[in-house]
Amino acid sequence: MSKPTASEKRYLDFVDSLPCKHCQTPMGVTHHHIIGVDKMGITGGKAPHFATMPLCDDCHGRVHRDSGKGWPQTRWMIETLDKAIEEGVIEIK
Repeated sequence: MSKPTASEKRYLDFVDSLPCKHCQTPMGVTHHHIIGVDKMGITGGKAPHFATMPLCDDCHGRVHRDSGKGWPQTRWMIETLDKAIEEGVIEIK
């Protein structure tokens, strides 16, 4: 995965500051790249940095163990992007 640009880094830091999208804990949260949307179809590749959502360590591990199946990752990602737009972290031109 390439090093994040300045705007991607700002977004990832914002995501890391949010509570977990699944259990709402504010503790141990980090950004999770959506599973199943990889960069240019590269096996084992990660989704783009903007295709993330906040998950705590426990929920993050559970999503990965389940290969993302049955988890509302797309909804969580869209809600996270919406919040970033509302708060001016991402600017839509």
